[in-house]
Amino acid sequence: MLLDAPTLAGLVSTFVYEHRAPDDPPPPWFPNRDARERYEQIERLSVDLAFLEQQHGLAVHRPPEATFFAVAYAWVAGESFAEVVAEEDLTGGDFVRAVKQLTDLLAQIATVAADPVTRATARRAAEACFRGVVADASVVADGRPSDDLP
Repeated sequence: MLLDAPTLAGLVSTFVYEHRAPDDPPPPWFPNRDARERYEQIERLSVDLAFLEQQHGLAVHRPPEATFFAVAYAWVAGESFAEVVAEEDLTGGDFVRAVKQLTDLLAQIATVAADPVTRATARRAAEACFRGVVADASVVADGRPSDDLP
């Protein structure tokens, strides 16, 4: 099944977001069974990679985390900042930081993915991420865009 831009953004967000609040993260939300299964595949690959890292004496990577999936999905689907963070324990700064990282990773995927459909979906997702407070946070003091635009 082909992924739409919001689902791809949600899955990619599992690599950039880390829950930092002292309380336990909320349970992850997925829009459908396919998205959940794809995330579970990512988790399995992460476990396999961590085993290899340990076996070779390397630092073990931070495992993927699906806490931000629903937020990334909603943002890329076009919901407003107020709607996206209304029910989340998330500061504006944390949201902007995570979405800027997500935008950057999606833009990288759009550049290097072997499959043209994946490249196009990643580009749409990156473009959908870069709006509102996220775009506003990327403008330097003199009003010119900064160099970190996608």
